[in-house]
Amino acid sequence: MDLTDALNALDTKPVKLWDAEEAKQFYQRLSFSSLNDFHTCPRMWQLSRFKLQRETTIHTAFGHCVGEAVANIAGGMELDDAIFAAFAGWELDFFEEQTKSKKSFAMAVDAIKSFHMLWELSLSDQWEVLLVDGKPAAELGLRVLVGGYAYRGFVDLVLKNKYTGEIAILECKTTGAKEAVEAMYGNSNQSLGYAVFLDKIVPEVSSYQVLHLVYSTSAREWHVFPVHKTILRRANWLRDLVYEVRTLEMYQEDDAFPMRGSGCVSYGRTCYWYGICDNDTSELIPVMPVLEPEDDSKYHYTFTLDELIAQQLENSV
Repeated sequence: MDLTDALNALDTKPVKLWDAEEAKQFYQRLSFSSLNDFHTCPRMWQLSRFKLQRETTIHTAFGHCVGEAVANIAGGMELDDAIFAAFAGWELDFFEEQTKSKKSFAMAVDAIKSFHMLWELSLSDQWEVLLVDGKPAAELGLRVLVGGYAYRGFVDLVLKNKYTGEIAILECKTTGAKEAVEAMYGNSNQSLGYAVFLDKIVPEVSSYQVLHLVYSTSAREWHVFPVHKTILRRANWLRDLVYEVRTLEMYQEDDAFPMRGSGCVSYGRTCYWYGICDNDTSELIPVMPVLEPEDDSKYHYTFTLDELIAQQLENSV
């Protein structure tokens, strides 16, 4: 039994021996978080594409739990039902806790209850869930095709102002800091990209803002930062995405992804590849996962780059 047979006999994703040509497929699926890693250290980003298993941390579990509950409550779900859904979807031990950031399932429930009060006493007076083709704009899967690459994202919820008709993307974030600072979220490319998609989905609306809802686990309170996304900034997002793809193509063609020391430590944790990332990729990744076909059903909207550019040109007239 060779190495791939032994690994495939375990309860893990199917694997195969390293193949440099087939490995290129792993570079073609992009997202906001993966491009953040790419900016931090292209070499780390490259090697991380081939992890056989993705670890769920208390940070990711907490963020997913709270974000989903926020969308459920804003979408009309009762508080008790939202808490039960959070309980059913929690991926870790219910008693696991991150002491420094004060993240745990119990803290997630506190955040959910706190948001319910904020929504009922304030936000729901002004906002309602946007309907697109008669359906609530919740958990929208979005994708843009750029050459052989696909940038993908998922919007928790899109709201509509009851009085002005303005569209707002609801972005839920959590932080361990005592005070959330608007500057940390105001220039987020993630929400800016979502606004570009909405230009195509709801072309009759030209004014977008993002409601950044940030929960501080230290202060145990929500902060709301409304940020407008201008037509110019939305157009620049498309330009920057093209630059990202060109850079990726260059690194991929030369099979040389630069290592940057600024990415060796993040949030107090040393990079998994620290000290060995200079080794040949085939030595570090003797086997790689078999890439499963993309599930197109996850995406409610798929556009080409040309379609989104054409919409931006129409907006600028």
